[in-house]
Amino acid sequence: MKTRIQLALMGCLASIAAHLYLTMHYYPLKFGFASGQSICNLNAKFDCDAVSASSYASLFGMPLALWGAATNAVLFVLILLSWLEWSEYPERLKRWTLALAAASFGASIVMALISLTQMQNYCLFCITLYILSAVIFFSFKGLLREPFWMHWRRDFPLLWAESKGVLTGFLAIPILAYLTHQMFMQNLGDAQIENLVTESVTEWQQSPKQNFVAKPSMVMGPSLEHATLTLVEFADFRCGHCKHASYTLDAFVKSHPDVRFEFYSFPLDGACNEKIEGANGISCRLAAAVFCAEK
Repeated sequence: MKTRIQLALMGCLASIAAHLYLTMHYYPLKFGFASGQSICNLNAKFDCDAVSASSYASLFGMPLALWGAATNAVLFVLILLSWLEWSEYPERLKRWTLALAAASFGASIVMALISLTQMQNYCLFCITLYILSAVIFFSFKGLLREPFWMHWRRDFPLLWAESKGVLTGFLAIPILAYLTHQMFMQNLGDAQIENLVTESVTEWQQSPKQNFVAKPSMVMGPSLEHATLTLVEFADFRCGHCKHASYTLDAFVKSHPDVRFEFYSFPLDGACNEKIEGANGISCRLAAAVFCAEK
């Protein structure tokens, strides 16, 4: 019994740590502040950033990783209380704890199926979390002394009357997720981001349309006829701002197979760009190398 409890508790702690890492990486990637790739980016197939940038990475505007961290935090407390039997109805507490563990395991199964059928990339941390949810569920499942389903229907009417602590724990999950999300958004300047996005879109809509004769240096995604959205970037290979933007752009394009990405080399170098005063030739040689490589 002790081994099962310890395994479930360690599984919760490991899950909280992994979920928090994914959460901390989600916001900079979401808003274009990422300074590097995730540590679990291995190749084009196993790309955690692409998964984080997908439409499946959030629920009600909050990252799923944050929901997972809050759920496992509450689950850890309930498992600990069940182990110590700090309850007037210890077996009922175990059943409710198992129900939450089952819900977490069920959500992992759903997300795994979505990953297999709807996405082109996989996240190693997410796969680890799916396994941990199974470990927590099956470890705790063997601790019940009474049949689960036999008493399940009787537990519901008593949830408010005699299990308010459990109900408070369940309600704490969305509250914790929401408050933490608001904390992140305030630190990132949510209002400033909204204003910046609005101003940028307005400026783009009012700008005159430009037609370019030159073909892009590199292209990712479907053809123009089949793309629902085309992103065009003009960048210098030595531009620090372009480097920061590349992490978000790369993850977004990889996670949205219907998006076309066109890259144009735009060297900020007077050796080949008449609009730039300074000249050292380095950026021009890099742009030429990419142009020739495409050929």
